[in-house]
Amino acid sequence: MDTQPISYLSSYERRGPWLVQRFDDTDQTRFLDAILEMQLPVFYLIFNTTPDRLEPCAVFCDATVSVPILITNWQPIAIRLNIATTAYWCQVIYQLSHELCHYFIRQKKPDTDKTMIVRWFEETMCEAMSNYLLWYMAEHWSECVLSSMNASYDRHIRDYLSNLMNVYTPSAIQRCTTSESLRQLEKVCTAERDARSVERDLIFQQMRLAPYSAGAFAEYPRYVVPEERSQPDSRLRIDFPRWLATCEVKHLEMVRLLAQIHPNLPVN
Repeated sequence: MDTQPISYLSSYERRGPWLVQRFDDTDQTRFLDAILEMQLPVFYLIFNTTPDRLEPCAVFCDATVSVPILITNWQPIAIRLNIATTAYWCQVIYQLSHELCHYFIRQKKPDTDKTMIVRWFEETMCEAMSNYLLWYMAEHWSECVLSSMNASYDRHIRDYLSNLMNVYTPSAIQRCTTSESLRQLEKVCTAERDARSVERDLIFQQMRLAPYSAGAFAEYPRYVVPEERSQPDSRLRIDFPRWLATCEVKHLEMVRLLAQIHPNLPVN
């Protein structure tokens, strides 16, 4: 692990496990704080956890990088957003919720392998989470402290979400019929996100019906096909029969949907 002293932030404020960037511009600080504070209770409820059970994590912005990311080889780990200004609230909502989803899934990964990931699968769930948080914050905008500055901003959030969902691309997942085709999907999943938009939107709609069902996202690592767990480049399949037989009732409909989405490849 690359130990990165928290000095990579010129200024930050510790809030429980969160080390949140302070900006020279106090408005930028206020905007990031407000969106984080609106989102965190949703994640605590969905993933049935509390701040005292979480590992420390920095949250900061860096417009010089190409993509937002959860950096897991730093200490403390960090959510880095690639935004030039936190004044574009829609983008902050979208990026932050995606990386927070990765973070909360990580909290329930085995201590022996916190990096375990079926990337195409986890990315699809995190993209659905971003859509859900956009929808949620539009629905609950009056509860956000930023509404005192712009009471009608929920319309911008709805437009942002609508633009995301209006992009239709045929499903690459549905075309996967072999392990090799799934392996190719894994390689390009972060670059070709729209190719999983059909599945993302199905998960998002299930979240609207039953938000707590998304707590299932954090359970998937324990059901990665055993012979693939020790091979990072070969983690492709989930043992859904076993997952369905053991999942919590509140997660059942989500796990059923995830099973339908996952390519029907045999589990040996």
